[in-house]
Parts: sequence; C-alpha cells; structure tokens
Amino acid sequence: IMNTATATPSMIGHFDAIHEEIAYGWAYAPQQPGQRLAIELLDEHQELVGYGIAEHHREDLVSEGIGDGHHQFKLALAYRLYDGEEHTITAYESQSGQPLPGSHAFGPVTRRFAYDLMPHSEGLDWLVAQLRQHASLTRSRAEALMKAYQLTSALHETGHYEEAHNAWKALGEATQLPALGHCKQAELQLLQNNPNAALESYQQAITLAPNALWPYLGLANARQQLGRFEEAERAAQQALALSLIHI
Repeated sequence: IMNTATATPSMIGHFDAIHEEIAYGWAYAPQQPGQRLAIELLDEHQELVGYGIAEHHREDLVSEGIGDGHHQFKLALAYRLYDGEEHTITAYESQSGQPLPGSHAFGPVTRRFAYDLMPHSEGLDWLVAQLRQHASLTRSRAEALMKAYQLTSALHETGHYEEAHNAWKALGEATQLPALGHCKQAELQLLQNNPNAALESYQQAITLAPNALWPYLGLANARQQLGRFEEAERAAQQALALSLIHI
C-alpha cells in the first residue's frame, strides 16, 4: 500500500517585501509552533546584510492557522547597501539555511554620514590578516570567527548597538585582535553621538595597533565632533601618512 501522507515541513514562510528600507516577511516551524525563528538577509554576494527574529504579530497569520501569529520579521538593512548600487536581497532561516520564497531588489540608494566608517571589507581583511598569524588555528575555527564577524557587522550596521558592542568585545578576545574590536566599538559610539567614549576607544585601538589606519581616522572624526580641530587635523595627517605606506 502506498503511503500518501505528506510530511510536515520543517519551516514555512515568505519574504514579502522591502518597504521604506525595512525587509518584511514571516517564518514558522510547524513542528515547533512556539519557536521564534532567526532570519538572515543575504545580498547577491552572499554577505549578511540583516539579521533578526521573526517574532512580530500579524493578524492574518492567526486567521490562516500559522501558530499564534507572532512570526513576522521586520529587519533593517545594513548601511553598506546604501552605496548607490542596486542589490538583490534573499532571506534564509538561520539555523537550517533554508531560503524563504521571494527575493527583492534594493536600491540604488545612497546615505552619507558625518564621519568616515570602516568599510566592511577592510575590517574583514584586518581580521583575516590576524588569523593568518595563528599557525595552530584550524580551518573550522577560522570559518566560525569569520562568520561571527559577518553577524557582528550586520548587528552593527542595522542599529542593534548594545548587542554589537558586546559582540565586538567577544570577537576581539576570541581572535586576540582587540584593536579591531575597540575600533568598531568606537564607531558605534560615534553612531550613538558619544564622541568622548569614541575618543577613548580609538586611543585604545591605537595603543594596540599603532600602524593601523582606521583608529587614527576615527580619532580625527571624534576630535572634530568635539570641536578639537587642530588635534583632529594632526590625527588626519597621521592617517594620511599610514594610507600612503599601505598603498
């Protein structure tokens, strides 16, 4: 006798739209109806550009029998997507890597900040260069740390500031690269309009990595926000000198 029973899917959902720079959709695990699923947004390069939990309420999900209705996601997009280019965004359930139906174009959109922010790619290069110095580091461990960098960057660039602060600190300790952690925490402090705290964090990064460009550039930005223009100019000159060395 043929068994015609249909297995319950592990996850159902849909990536509905991007509206006013927020990605909307829903995700639900029928076999675990009380679980709230983590969602990752990836761009066309498979880089993580958004992350969060599908936990918001939608009345139409209740009427359709989708759990208790608290399965909607509303995710901000990473600010590196605001580069004047068009991007294609796809949503995935984080644990299984299962894609949600629907992908959407975003951009071209631009956004300017009042100060320089370290590009995602340059922070990753800094991390990779550090990891290569650890001969005993396993491939799986290196990949895990690089994935942690991607997730922390996504939190950083989508306004999850407290989580990002803690994650940068943990990543700095795990990679023995605290300078990068201090530099990125300082950047968060600038985004939170706290230049005094950013100044201290950038100075810690410089102490740990005196030949790195971005701590000096950040120091210049923090001093400028504080109205310390001559000191800002000196830090900018140091950053320029280091940029010429790195060419």
